[in-house]
Amino acid sequence: TMKMIKKPLLVLATVIFSSCPNAATINQFIPLDQSGVLVSITTNSVQPFDTSLGSINKVQLNLNGFVSVSGVYTPNMVWGGLAPTPVPYPVNFTVGHNLYGLIGLGGFGFDTPATYMFGSVATGVPGEAYMFQRPFNFDIKFDDVTNLLGFAVPTNVSGPMLPPVQINGQTDEFQGSNLLLLSQLITEDHSGMPNTPLTSLHAVLSVTYDYTPAPDENDVPEPNTLALLGISLLGFATTCRSVRRERRLLRRPRS
Repeated sequence: TMKMIKKPLLVLATVIFSSCPNAATINQFIPLDQSGVLVSITTNSVQPFDTSLGSINKVQLNLNGFVSVSGVYTPNMVWGGLAPTPVPYPVNFTVGHNLYGLIGLGGFGFDTPATYMFGSVATGVPGEAYMFQRPFNFDIKFDDVTNLLGFAVPTNVSGPMLPPVQINGQTDEFQGSNLLLLSQLITEDHSGMPNTPLTSLHAVLSVTYDYTPAPDENDVPEPNTLALLGISLLGFATTCRSVRRERRLLRRPRS
């Protein structure tokens, strides 16, 4: 009896699910390239999701690239005897990276900066150059759960010594108007010497909108689909009548 019921149900379910709209995605890639001494700011924009296309389910961000610090160490020569002698000293740089997508008074953004730390020992010799580089990557996802919280926690983090604690924002921030993308680098020198590092960031922010397409009012079901649906309903009804008939016969007392 169950086999008789399962087949029409399977066909019916196939017809129903085949008529449901499938999820779709839209991708965009925004380059972030900036460089400067101590403080550097660059701007770009994120194209918003077009709500006429459907309803947004989640927004996925990926930030991938590298931070570099370069320059020439400050000489550290100490006079002793007949000639100056270079004296080594420790060098420690901290680079903080903030990223914001601004729209009016809202938007999304790092709650705390991603912090990168670089360290070495300078020999003290005049003209000594340095170059540090650190790749990084992290993912951010805004969905119904993060909408309730008001923030998302970055995942798949690699690179920064201290990643952002949370990314403030909601899916609604990505609908309606362009988001002014503001990327900020702040470099600090903790060596005690007057070094002037050149900090640069080269990255790509990818934005993926996962959404359910809006139904097309002009769409008319194909005749084959309607026919298959009708046959399925007819088969399901016939099977149900047969099952009820068998049950009545089984309940009759035997003479």
